Amino acid sequence: MNSNRFLLLIAISLLWLVGCSNQDIKVHTTEKPDAAEILKLDSNADIFQWGDSIYQTGIDWVDELKLEEKEHIGEIEFKASKPEDFKNGAANKLPIGAEIYSVKDHDDILIVKFENEVKRYLASSEG
Repeated sequence: MNSNRFLLLIAISLLWLVGCSNQDIKVHTTEKPDAAEILKLDSNADIFQWGDSIYQTGIDWVDELKLEEKEHIGEIEFKASKPEDFKNGAANKLPIGAEIYSVKDHDDILIVKFENEVKRYLASSEG
């Protein structure tokens, strides 16, 4: 009987200590990187913006994947020479008219075709 009271007293004490804690909880949110952030890390990065995400090529593990095109989703419409010029459909190195394709089983990868060349681009994720 005494051990039950002792356990109850400990449980109530722990609840009181936890409930009366004066700690602030901080929540950090992250956003997808924009063109300026990507180009700050690598000024020579080959990027384009599509669906409010920045896509970058030259990523070894993406180039090694076996990918299958899903469908044609658009094309590059603008050249962006400065980070602030980026908007959906803009690229810094791809030519205007380069065709963009979605990929089966990989929502974060796009394939771009132009002038008999094929490149794979990975969406830059939050970080």
